[in-house]
Amino acid sequence: MRYTSNTLLKVLELVSVEEERDILSKVISRIVNGKKTFIVTLNTVMLMMTVEDEDFKRYIESADIILPDGEGVILAKRFLFGERVKKIAGIEFAEKLVEESERRRWAIFLLGGEKGVAKGAAEELKKRYRGLNVVGTRDGYFSKAEEEEVIRDINDSGALLLFVGMGTPKQEKWISTNMEKINCRAFIGIGGALDVWAKRMKRAPKMMIDMKMEWLYRISRQPIRRLRYLKKLLKFLVYLTPLTMIKRKIRREV
Repeated sequence: MRYTSNTLLKVLELVSVEEERDILSKVISRIVNGKKTFIVTLNTVMLMMTVEDEDFKRYIESADIILPDGEGVILAKRFLFGERVKKIAGIEFAEKLVEESERRRWAIFLLGGEKGVAKGAAEELKKRYRGLNVVGTRDGYFSKAEEEEVIRDINDSGALLLFVGMGTPKQEKWISTNMEKINCRAFIGIGGALDVWAKRMKRAPKMMIDMKMEWLYRISRQPIRRLRYLKKLLKFLVYLTPLTMIKRKIRREV
């Protein structure tokens, strides 16, 4: 339990408390200055995975920027650290990077999804962002033996930003393990965003997003994911409750 608590607190400390516009400005500045930037969009399930999987924890800790992309993460930041942060949805932040890429004429590469999904996503994005330069796409189903070829294709494309939609934990592992071999400057794991961009999957209705219930919409649409999410959520509450009580007691004594 002590290891679990320490892990939870350590990862939560790394989650950004800045406004979305400030984080975006920071990413843009790092790209302009040639600094590689690994961006993680952390939700509650991923937070609990850092407790259960030491390797995954290392991948998350290797990120340069961790966004609070989950109501559980936001609650934990508030109850354990007294920090009020706003949710930054990964897909929305990724779209802001796409907008900036169009405006600044930065080349991007889309990696992940089933065969044809990344290509479809590129086509749909270019309809919305007429000047967007998508210099390459590739599905996420390739073997270890093909990995060097994939990396070579990305490097040869001249892309500055790499959007990886392989799902968690695969995308975080892949980025963390391979980013030093890749010439891109910004790397972000985007989960199922490629399916949304390709119009193969819909996001939750705006009303549910505004009510902070997008997670409920997702699990209602994916029964297998539902069980996994609920298990992680229950475990999260088990860990969060005693930690919150301890923190409050310390604050009262101080």
